[in-house]
Amino acid sequence: MALEVAPLQAGKGRTALQRRVYEILEPAQADDWQSRAYDRFIVVCDVLIIADVVLGTVDAITSRYQIYLSILRAIVQTAFVVDYLLRVWTSTCNPLYKHPLWGRLRYTVSFFGLVDLFAVGPAVVAALFFPPATDIGKVLRLSPLLRTLQMLRYSEPLRTFGRVLRAKRDELFVMLSIVCVLLLVASSLVYLVEHNAQPNNFGSILDAMWWAIITLTSVGYGDMYPVTPVGKLLGGLIALMGIGIFALPAGILAAGFSEELRKRKTKTTCPHCGKDTGVITTVFSKKH
Repeated sequence: MALEVAPLQAGKGRTALQRRVYEILEPAQADDWQSRAYDRFIVVCDVLIIADVVLGTVDAITSRYQIYLSILRAIVQTAFVVDYLLRVWTSTCNPLYKHPLWGRLRYTVSFFGLVDLFAVGPAVVAALFFPPATDIGKVLRLSPLLRTLQMLRYSEPLRTFGRVLRAKRDELFVMLSIVCVLLLVASSLVYLVEHNAQPNNFGSILDAMWWAIITLTSVGYGDMYPVTPVGKLLGGLIALMGIGIFALPAGILAAGFSEELRKRKTKTTCPHCGKDTGVITTVFSKKH
């Protein structure tokens, strides 16, 4: 898509350029090859920076390929900084952020705005002011791992998952509340039953809560377990309840996915007679 800016319409030309850059930065439409290419470029950069963070913790690799990793890191981080600045500049093309000043400020505190900022900012600060050997430098250099959240921007299945979470947030909150109450009750009861028999393992309700968590989730590390008859009975009951409690969120999410897919399915009608053809199509929407 070529942009022609007339000399007497500089303001309008800047708006057209800004709009085009915004379209390229956003998830691509099927007929926009420039935006598709940019999406793939950003995804590749995400993979490279995450690989750099992971491989940077392996001494054998960093000692041998430090110079190459540093060059790669600098190139990718520069691309992310430019991407962030362009997104702030073009954010006013989105009706949610149309105000020239406050709109851009609102974008910077939006979900993806914060992800972009905290994925790039700390790493840049670490590269400029903190050597990799320092503790704070190591922590700041982990910030690019936040780029994994950018997959929500480009992946339709992940965006669908996000919509399901939003639609079922009330039910999931109720389940989370039930789990928290059950954890508190279970840890309190096992503390009362096992404290005298195992004061080192069940010295407090907080200690017992660790046991309650691994029991409810059916993990069972074996580092703590009840030894009294009442404690064993209580542990068995809590384990059985945990199976049902942690299966319910899966059912809620499955119902949410079913509802989301049902919304996208539309029946087609004959353009001539208007009768139902019996063909069901699935509509995928993209946010721009």
